[in-house]
Amino acid sequence: MATGARGEGRLEADGEVFTILYTNRALADAEVATGKSIMGMVSAFQRDVISIRDMAELLAVGLEHSRRETRSRPKTYKVDEAYELMDRVGFGSVALVVMEAIAAVLMFDRDKDSDGPPA
Repeated sequence: MATGARGEGRLEADGEVFTILYTNRALADAEVATGKSIMGMVSAFQRDVISIRDMAELLAVGLEHSRRETRSRPKTYKVDEAYELMDRVGFGSVALVVMEAIAAVLMFDRDKDSDGPPA
């Protein structure tokens, strides 16, 4: 089933699973949170110069959008919780999962990714 422009990922820390979700709206929220374009942050990641702060903000946005969709908890995710999770699983693990999920959104092509002909 086609899901549209969305990317999901999972991080596990001490037996606890954290799900992240990105959509175009989530990426726009990340741009607001960081003051940077999503393409600029992707480029920084590719050049190995993305900041820890930007990665934490991206993670927090992904956690929060997943929470909103699944209604997994009443409390919103804040960047401090993203830092805590990053400390538990490591920057590299977070960066790979976050960037793969973001890439799924950016690379989405309805004509290529749909299950049937265009409407």
